[in-house]
Amino acid sequence: MYVPTYLEHLVYWLVQLMLYHIEVNFYLGLFWGVGMSENTLVFVYNADSGLINEMKDYVHKIVSPSTYGCNLCAITYGNTGIKDEWSSFVDDLGIPVKFLHKDEFYETFSEKGSFPCVFLENSNKLDLFISSDEINNFRTLEELMSLVTLKVNELLGS
Repeated sequence: MYVPTYLEHLVYWLVQLMLYHIEVNFYLGLFWGVGMSENTLVFVYNADSGLINEMKDYVHKIVSPSTYGCNLCAITYGNTGIKDEWSSFVDDLGIPVKFLHKDEFYETFSEKGSFPCVFLENSNKLDLFISSDEINNFRTLEELMSLVTLKVNELLGS
């Protein structure tokens, strides 16, 4: 007789939990518009996705930070991953946010752009929200968060 392992049980229940979460959000959005927003911020890194690219970027940031090509990555990530302050800020922003590498962006959207940047997505239409020049001029995470806060508040009328 086959007895599932602990890991198999864990994976099964995690999948069930994810499916439940998706279903609840779908029905809430369908009937009441809860969890549905017309506006989404799309942060686009000036880097490609994938483990090898991430490893190259990680080494590049440490060895030669002044020549690293993605200032958005440089100021929102430390040597051990995403900065806690940035993660909390994004979670509390009051507007949906997604992050894409430039290859993922091109797979999803037909727009061309200079990266890193932030777009405002509204019904699959993109408008530039924060330019690459603006992001590349930031030296600190606080500068980025200040501009994002200002622009989101203007957008939401806060």
